Amino acid sequence: MAQSSSLLDDGGRILRAVVRPYPAKVAGIPKKWSYELNTGRATFSWNEPQAEESNLRCRETEIFFPSMLLENGRNILVDGLPKDAWTYDVNRQTLFIVPPRVSVPSSGAVTREVVIRVDTPLEPLFEMTNHWQDFGLWYLAFVGILMAIVGWWIL
Repeated sequence: MAQSSSLLDDGGRILRAVVRPYPAKVAGIPKKWSYELNTGRATFSWNEPQAEESNLRCRETEIFFPSMLLENGRNILVDGLPKDAWTYDVNRQTLFIVPPRVSVPSSGAVTREVVIRVDTPLEPLFEMTNHWQDFGLWYLAFVGILMAIVGWWIL
């Protein structure tokens, strides 16, 4: 059975929460990474040194992006770069980014930021709630009991 077979993940209900995108190799210094589980949207920024004397050996950044997020005909989209600056290898589940060179001062660095998303947003795994939605009934019950005790004590 091939490693890319969808049968490998059958029965794994929590996999979408556990297997998530991440920057695997960065051509520069990572600054910020965020991933929204309910939509499949990831934001990544990094500083890319431009000086010839920098220790940067490669300009290619690799981001693991699980192919399970691309099921049902979804496609991966990358905002912040031209189309020819990135490719996605579905078998390796990797997004390869080679951004175009820009002219900066010899000792400077370029800050890159990309937003990776799927063309049809994912179905939410869970509904976000707030504190009052979670505990509001408990507060009302407590206040009701407290009022009953005070009312009994006054009478």
